[in-house]
Amino acid sequence: MTTLTAPCPAPMEAADWNRRDPDAHGDPFALGPVVVQPKYNGWRCRIFDGVAYAKSGRPIPNPGVQSAARVLMAAGLDRIDGELVAGMPGAGDVYERTTGICQSADATTAWELKLYAFDDIADLSLPFADRLSRLEQRPRHDFVKLSPSWLCNDEAALMAREQECFNLGHEGVVIRDPAAPYLAGRSSIADGPLWKLKRFDDAEAEILTAVEMPPRAGKPSPQKLGALRCTYDGEAFSIGAGFSAKDRRELWDMRGELPGRLVKFRFQGLTAAGKPRHASYLGLRDPADMAATNLDQQGADMIIEIDDGAVLIDHYSLVRASCGGWSVIATTTAGDIALKGPLPDKRTARQWAEARRVQKPGYVERIYAAFFNFD
Repeated sequence: MTTLTAPCPAPMEAADWNRRDPDAHGDPFALGPVVVQPKYNGWRCRIFDGVAYAKSGRPIPNPGVQSAARVLMAAGLDRIDGELVAGMPGAGDVYERTTGICQSADATTAWELKLYAFDDIADLSLPFADRLSRLEQRPRHDFVKLSPSWLCNDEAALMAREQECFNLGHEGVVIRDPAAPYLAGRSSIADGPLWKLKRFDDAEAEILTAVEMPPRAGKPSPQKLGALRCTYDGEAFSIGAGFSAKDRRELWDMRGELPGRLVKFRFQGLTAAGKPRHASYLGLRDPADMAATNLDQQGADMIIEIDDGAVLIDHYSLVRASCGGWSVIATTTAGDIALKGPLPDKRTARQWAEARRVQKPGYVERIYAAFFNFD
C-alpha cells in the first residue's frame, strides 16, 4: 500500500461529562476553573495549511469552503480548529443545512457558512489557555467568528452557562482544561482534557426501511415519509420526528436508496428495552465521508496490521507509546489510522492493553489473547 502521512493532527474529541463519577474521578474544579464554550451542531472543521479538513480527516467537499481556507491561510488564520455552521447556530435545522452545504459541489453555497473558531492548533504543546489567547490575537475575517469562552469555578457556574447556551438553541457546552495541551483523539472521562455536557444524546443508526405516512380517511396516499425504521445497538426502533415537510418528500422519493445508510438522530436516553427514547431526525451521513472499514463500529480508534492479522489499539494510548519504525499506510474516513511495522514487544503491548482497559474492560484482553497469547 502507499504510505500516507497525516495532513493535520486528528481532532481532539470530547468525553461525556455526565459519565463522570465524583467519587472515582474527584472534583474537576479542585485545580482551578475550567473553560466553557458553546457546543455547536455543525461540521467540525480544521483549517490546516490552507485546506479545510472535516472531523474524518478528509477535505470538506465544498470547493467554496476550500477556497475560503486558502484565503484564511493568506490572512493569517491558518491552523485553527472550529465548527462550520449554516445560519443561526441555535436553529433546529442547523445540522441538516450545514451538512447539505458542506457536501455540495456548488461553491456559491459556502457563503452561508461561518466558522466558529474555538482553538488554535499552531502549537499543540501549549496549554489551552495560551492557545485560546493566541486565537483571540489572530486577524479578523468575515468568514470566522470566535466562539465565546467563559471561566467557571464550580458546578453551579457551569450549569448556569449550560442553561444559557441551551436557551439559545445550542446542543449544550464543551468543557476544557485550561492547562492541558491539545491531545488528539478521544478524551478521558476522568482526566479530559475535553468534555461535552448535553441534555440530549445523539448517535447514528442504520436505516432498515422507510415507512410511508399513512393517508387520512378518504384521502389518497400522501407520498411522504412517515418514519425511518432503524437499528441501533442491535435494537430496532423508529425515527418519526424532526423531519421538515421537505425532508419527508425528499426522503420518500429516495426511499430505495436508504436501507443500509446511516442517519444521525437525537434522543433522550434509552428505554428499559434499550431503545432510544424520543428519537428525532438530524440528517443523513454522507457516504463519501464514511469509513472505508467498519473499525469505528468495532469501537476502535486505530488498527495496526500484523502479518495477516489485525490488532485494534486505542489512539490515545498509542501516541504515548514508542512507535519507532511504524509507518502510516492508510487513513479511513472516520479518522482511524492503519499502521504497519514489526511486531511490538509484549511489554509495550501490555502497556497499551492496560491503558485501554480503563475505558473498555475485557476488550483488550480479548484482542491481545488472539495475537500475543497473553496468559
